[in-house]
Amino acid sequence: VVVPCFSRPEMIEAWCGLPLSYSTLDGITVAKRIPENWWVVVNPGQEIEKELSPWEIEKLSQGSEAIPELLLDIVPENSIEPLTLLPVEEHEFVKLKQALANAAPQEPMLESIFLAKEQGLQEDGETIEQLLIGMAWNQGATPDLQGPFEHLIQTAMIGDSTYALYSSLTESGSMRIGMLRKFSPLYQRNEETKLRKIFNKLLG
Repeated sequence: VVVPCFSRPEMIEAWCGLPLSYSTLDGITVAKRIPENWWVVVNPGQEIEKELSPWEIEKLSQGSEAIPELLLDIVPENSIEPLTLLPVEEHEFVKLKQALANAAPQEPMLESIFLAKEQGLQEDGETIEQLLIGMAWNQGATPDLQGPFEHLIQTAMIGDSTYALYSSLTESGSMRIGMLRKFSPLYQRNEETKLRKIFNKLLG
């Protein structure tokens, strides 16, 4: 189970498209209320979001003294640059691929989806890796359209490697997607669909 949490009220409606009621709690209270083995995602759909594992939630419930240990786990002291972009292999992230491939054709404003791996080495020779997901939207798309896909991705990636989601709905996201276009898209809306949309618009 993944529980979404937001640092500002306006992010709630931007994510789900509805003005929902909400409760305001501090981080320690949230961490203590989350059931065992549940996950939390902070600010889903925003430029900076963070998925919290059950271990991270347990640490946060201990208070600010746990922050150094959390940061050390997230950003290893001996990590080095540069990172390399690699294609996702056919056998990797199968659950995520299937979920996105099934959902993408149902959203007419979604143009394409790209996947790649960002990989580097630490000083001790250990490989660090993160999945990159790029979603390119048609002009006129709004952030609420991406919410269901974010939830789908979070669910499919539970227990898997870390990931970063980039969207053409933001300027910085568009730049990262530009880097991912060197790889074959996981999903690409076909030309017939795009032409049909243009003709329908012309005919009113």
